[in-house]
Amino acid sequence: MSLIHVLNIRVLSAAVAVFAAGVVMAAQPYAPPTEMGEIFGLRLAVSNGNINQRIGNAVLVRVQSKHDGIDLWTSEALLLACDGSWISSAIHATTAYEKDFGFAAVERMGRSEEKEVPLDTVTFSGIDDSFEVTAPVLKRRATQLCRKAGPEPRNTLVPVASATNQDGTGRSYAIVLGTITRYGPVLDVWIRRSDFTVEPLRDPKGNPITRSGTTVLQNVPTSAYSLVRSSFNCKERTYGISQSVDYANEHGASKSTSIPRVEMKLDAVIPDSVAESQLDAICRLYG
Repeated sequence: MSLIHVLNIRVLSAAVAVFAAGVVMAAQPYAPPTEMGEIFGLRLAVSNGNINQRIGNAVLVRVQSKHDGIDLWTSEALLLACDGSWISSAIHATTAYEKDFGFAAVERMGRSEEKEVPLDTVTFSGIDDSFEVTAPVLKRRATQLCRKAGPEPRNTLVPVASATNQDGTGRSYAIVLGTITRYGPVLDVWIRRSDFTVEPLRDPKGNPITRSGTTVLQNVPTSAYSLVRSSFNCKERTYGISQSVDYANEHGASKSTSIPRVEMKLDAVIPDSVAESQLDAICRLYG
């Protein structure tokens, strides 16, 4: 099966996600999160300055919340359009039960846990149609958050699609931020394909967790992954591949294939495919 056909696997499960790590920020004095009031029983705060990061036409923003009446703190990372038109669901979400924790503490905790390779994708929606309780607050601040955000991080992953097989294995497809190159109307970017297995989510005693009689499943990463240099034309809705590097684990490449970029042919994306999900997300962020 060719690389082109592999990318055109029909999407069986989809969501979009992001992790951030190892980014060198511009020197700015740290400012703790700004409290934004209360909505639906949640006290909200938003990170400031280059704690947030500009991603093409959007910003990766960190939002903190405190549940009214209980010591439950949450930190979320999500994408927000700079013009306030759309928002993603949570990319990373971290919770803690701590008395007198504070928004700055939960912000630090959330950022420290944004280092695992994400597998579950996240949805985009119009901000006025979003179920995110933070959407109205962030819509009003979108322009300011983008203007003050730090630079785009390198080697941060944004999963934009996944495909699951009948045998319980699957693969997640993620944009590698900081690797975009423009060739006229064509955007070249590295895509990471991460393999996973679908397994039951278990409680601390090792028992599968069920909800309404159904076992809760989770995607568990394996050590195998690939990096694929892909090209996308947003206007023509075409794509191609010029290089693929396979890794059996994190210690080195096991196989590499490539063709000269000038020989690469851009093909139309197949509707409802992994390639189409990649193109839609890349063009939303950079088109």
